Amino acid sequence: MISVRGRHHCEACGSFPGDALKIERPLVRQMQTDRAACGMVGLIAALAQKMNLKAIAEGIESARQVERLLELKCEYGQGYYFSQSRGAKTALQFMGQHIAPTRTLEAAK
Repeated sequence: MISVRGRHHCEACGSFPGDALKIERPLVRQMQTDRAACGMVGLIAALAQKMNLKAIAEGIESARQVERLLELKCEYGQGYYFSQSRGAKTALQFMGQHIAPTRTLEAAK
């Protein structure tokens, strides 16, 4: 449970130490069948946008998940839909050949 009490805690949210909020794999997986999980994903994406942060979805495995995440205004993601796990050397080669420095989910469709 997240508890926010008083103005001081709300002000602390404005100085979040990072540039992104991650949406964990279980929420991404459940959003197709669970309205509450889908609502939570949308809420996290909206919060990230309001805080000028990126929302990054983990564990994307299907084109339908990409479509739904885009509908919910989540523009970044990672998962087997894009590529399976790779070793460091192979990953660097793959990124050099196929990936721009920052690609959104929209660009990956």
